Amino acid sequence: MNRIISIIGLAAVAAFAAVTGLDSGRARAQSAGGAVRIVDFDFAPKTVTVAVGASVTWTNGGTARHTATADRGTFDSKALGPGGTFAFKFDAPGTYAYHCDIHPSMTGAVTVAGAAPAPAAGRDARAQRGGRGRAGAERGAHR
Repeated sequence: MNRIISIIGLAAVAAFAAVTGLDSGRARAQSAGGAVRIVDFDFAPKTVTVAVGASVTWTNGGTARHTATADRGTFDSKALGPGGTFAFKFDAPGTYAYHCDIHPSMTGAVTVAGAAPAPAAGRDARAQRGGRGRAGAERGAHR
């Protein structure tokens, strides 16, 4: 009897974990954003993965000044002194390579996984009803 109760209890815990997402540590880490420490002239971790809409925060844990600068200009922390931080929110999927402008051999990458967020529901609902939201008012003005 005790064994059956133990099995039922274990099954209940597993079901709770599955429903609440406790078993998907990677998904939670992605939605929560990412953290990169700058230490000993290196980015740690070198690569981080987040979900669309999440932010990554860089923290300078060293004694020298550093930057986190996207290779394609998407973001630039400017010079971060010791203890300085910089955060950037990633709104589009893709891989964003970056480097330190002061020490170009320091490189890293942010991978943004998932689809871009859908437009706000209220705006879509007005458009589908032919409502006079801002877009409707502008269309009306041109008739």
